[in-house]
Amino acid sequence: MNEKIHIQALQYEETLVDVICQKMQEYNKVVHDYRKLINDVKEHKSNEELGKIIESISDELPKEVIHTNHIAVNYAMNQYMELSKEKQVDFYGTYPQNMKIGMTSYDLLIILESLLENAFYISSKTNQKSIHYKIENEEYHIIIKIENNCTNNFKWDSECLKRLEIINRICQKYDGKLFLKKESQKYIQGCYLQYDEDLL
Repeated sequence: MNEKIHIQALQYEETLVDVICQKMQEYNKVVHDYRKLINDVKEHKSNEELGKIIESISDELPKEVIHTNHIAVNYAMNQYMELSKEKQVDFYGTYPQNMKIGMTSYDLLIILESLLENAFYISSKTNQKSIHYKIENEEYHIIIKIENNCTNNFKWDSECLKRLEIINRICQKYDGKLFLKKESQKYIQGCYLQYDEDLL
C-alpha cells in the first residue's frame, strides 16, 4: 500500500511539473511578444504626442523564467536570458517540459554555456541580434540547436574554436556529434548526444 501511494505521489508530481512548465512557456511567449510589440511601436512612432504616450508605456513585465526539472538547464538558460536583455538580443526558443538526462550536469552545463557563448559572439558581429534555441529530449538522447543571424563573412575567433573543441570532446564521450551549418545570413550550431538506460 505504501509503495502504491508513493507511485501515485510521483505520478502526481510529474503531472504537476508538466503543467507548470507548460504554463511557464505560455507566459514567457506572452512576455516576449509584448516586449517585441512595444519595441516595434516605439520604433515607428509618427508624431510627438503619440511618441510621449508610447514612451510612457512600461515594458518592464515580470522576468521571463526558464523552468525545467533539470538544474543545469535552468541555470544556464536563465543566465543567458538575463545577458540577452543586457546585450539587447532577441533570445527565444523551446525546451521540454520534463527532461530525462543521462549525462552529468557538469557536461550538460559546459555544452550549453559553450554553445550560448558562441551564439552571443555571433550576435555581437551583426545588427540583427537574434538567438533561437531548441532543446529536444527523448528517453535516450538529447538534441541542442542554436540558430543565429550572422553576416556572410562571419568567422570564429580562437576562443570560439576552443569551445567547439570542448563540445566535440564531450559529444564523443556520449557517442554523439557536434554539428555546424552556415547558411545565407544564418549560422546553426548544436549537438546530438545519446546515453544508455543505465545513465538515466
